[in-house]
Amino acid sequence: MPSIRTTPVADFLAALAARTPTPGGGAAACIAGALAIAQGEMVLQWSIGRKGSESAEPALRAAADALARARAMLLELADEDASAYAEYRRASAIPRDDPRREDRLRECALLCAQIPLNALTTIANAARTIASIARDTNPHLHSDLAITAELLLAGARSCAHTVRANTAQMDPEDRDRAHTSCDALISQTAEHARTILREAGAP
Repeated sequence: MPSIRTTPVADFLAALAARTPTPGGGAAACIAGALAIAQGEMVLQWSIGRKGSESAEPALRAAADALARARAMLLELADEDASAYAEYRRASAIPRDDPRREDRLRECALLCAQIPLNALTTIANAARTIASIARDTNPHLHSDLAITAELLLAGARSCAHTVRANTAQMDPEDRDRAHTSCDALISQTAEHARTILREAGAP
């Protein structure tokens, strides 16, 4: 399919639903994170320029800029994930008696794990950014802020599932390192999500 970054939502969903190798779960995880961040950006846009919030204006604008970059990064990673999995399938087609096969599969598996790990890191950083300014957001958008928190955590967990699905062929040290990173980033994202939910007055 063409670049996910330029694909209409309905077309992306149809491609995801189809019985085709890509896009798959990794791309979906990246898009979930991008959706969460876009929701957070919307809350910030309705918070910037509000009367009585002048002192928070610089922080809100800096956060909005950071989130726009994170959203763009996740869209890029969604495309990278689809490309990496296509490479993995090509490596899987190498004859089993070819000595290059196992090394190529390991290389591809490492990339297929690194991309969602990068996405998870991006989501965790975005969650920290949103948590840091959640108190200063427009109170009329508290439900939207709560949705942001829920989507951030869903996107992060989805990325972690994708990382772990691609670590079986890694060397044990690389696999343990990837799993440890996932656990730490999920914990951070969950803590930031709780902060956001608390500021949004969510149960």
